[in-house]
Amino acid sequence: MMTAESMVITSDNNWKSWQQKMGRRFEKIQDGNGSWSGHHCITSPVFCTAAVIMTLTADHDAEVLMSEQERNDK
Repeated sequence: MMTAESMVITSDNNWKSWQQKMGRRFEKIQDGNGSWSGHHCITSPVFCTAAVIMTLTADHDAEVLMSEQERNDK
């Protein structure tokens, strides 16, 4: 999720291909009920599903992420 947000903030040209690559990975590990679960420290399907969705949709918050970055840079 943080990698996705940093790519959006910096207007990384690789964002779209990275997002598609991650989408294919997430599809392979998705649980049968449509959620995602961790298999080590963080196992909560609610947390893991939220993280996947936020990772794949980071570009939807581009304006907010960039304005927050600008605010932090001051």
